[in-house]
Amino acid sequence: MLSTFITQSIAIIAPLALAAAAAMAEPPAIFVDLTVDQAAKKAQQENRLVLVDATAEWCGPCKMMDRTTWVDDKVVEWINANAIAVQFDVDHEEDTAKRFQIRAMPTVIVLKDGKEFDRKVGYMDGPKLIDWLDQVKAGKSSLDVLREKAGNRMDEDGNVDVRERYDMAGEFLNANAYEEALDEYLWLWDNMVEFEPAMGGVRGSFMAGDMERLAASHAPAKQKFTQLRDDLAAKLRSGDGGFEALDDWIVLNEVIGDSDATLAWIDRIKDRPDAHKTFKRTWFRIDNLLVDAKRYELYGTIVPDPVRTARRDLAMLNDRFLPPSMDEDQRRQFTEMQNQRATDEIATLHASLLLANREQEATEVADELFAKLPGCDARIALANKAMDLGVVTKRHLAWLDECPAKQDINELRDRIEKRLMEQKKGGR
Repeated sequence: MLSTFITQSIAIIAPLALAAAAAMAEPPAIFVDLTVDQAAKKAQQENRLVLVDATAEWCGPCKMMDRTTWVDDKVVEWINANAIAVQFDVDHEEDTAKRFQIRAMPTVIVLKDGKEFDRKVGYMDGPKLIDWLDQVKAGKSSLDVLREKAGNRMDEDGNVDVRERYDMAGEFLNANAYEEALDEYLWLWDNMVEFEPAMGGVRGSFMAGDMERLAASHAPAKQKFTQLRDDLAAKLRSGDGGFEALDDWIVLNEVIGDSDATLAWIDRIKDRPDAHKTFKRTWFRIDNLLVDAKRYELYGTIVPDPVRTARRDLAMLNDRFLPPSMDEDQRRQFTEMQNQRATDEIATLHASLLLANREQEATEVADELFAKLPGCDARIALANKAMDLGVVTKRHLAWLDECPAKQDINELRDRIEKRLMEQKKGGR
């Protein structure tokens, strides 16, 4: 169930590691205290560029640029000679972030004559930033460079650098060059695995996420991706597809925002004798989908190997993603976050299994959680989720009896006892 856990966890590390320092930090001296519009007006009067840095207090790469790039002597010299630089926090100036369609930080934008000329997304050191700014000053945008670099997809030997094409597609997307991004992603979707088999996992995860973002921003992209999905559906209906086509079909449903199609497919096949084989192969695609749709009973019915799922989730509880620079308090916060997320996921699995009348496996899943996290928090979480889904049992009361008496536990115990009495009266 924690198929997205690594990405989400890494995204949370930065705020924990940097929050204290960021709260006290002042913008680098190169940035003037002007709004973007004020800077643009001043720049037009002085025949200069405007450099806009979109940042956030919790953004690690942003803070790294503050400490290094924006105080680099050569960068400061270039900006003083050619531009007016302003910095804004996307969380504090949401209208400005929306105006410039900021989706990731850091994003650095260059304005010419008050209009956007070019942008770069991601960390840049001093030399890389100056190379880009020199290029912009000469009238050539990063998109111009990308177009030259793209050329033909095949070189004279019939080879292609798929990783470069993938990076380039992302650059086009970040620059809002949607048509060129679409062209690249369509080619990559059809050809990536052929030229670079090792990137098959990227195709169905990170690249699919980029395609989803493109589809949400560009109607022609959504139409193209929908057609790809529909063509696969026809292929599957004819029996000429196999698992690879099914996997692609599920991915494309997510890309175009049609998870209902996947849910409808699950409902259609769930009672077939061989459905469990299909669900076992596609589980990493559909587990979060079922939970997000609150299809808990169905989730509990078709989950292929609950104990193995719980063990896999609990195996993620380690500090291998933590940077050495984290202090003890930050590590504690991150560990608490990991534990809470895993507990919530397994509590959902446990309650869903009870809904599906898989009591023995529900107990085994709980035992796996308690072995890893023996404190009361796990017992309370399982009892609360079981209450929410209406499947509490005497076993939940027994688990709470193992905890020290506290007001919140006593209140939960009273609620469970009341629910059990109601269930008994109702013949459940």
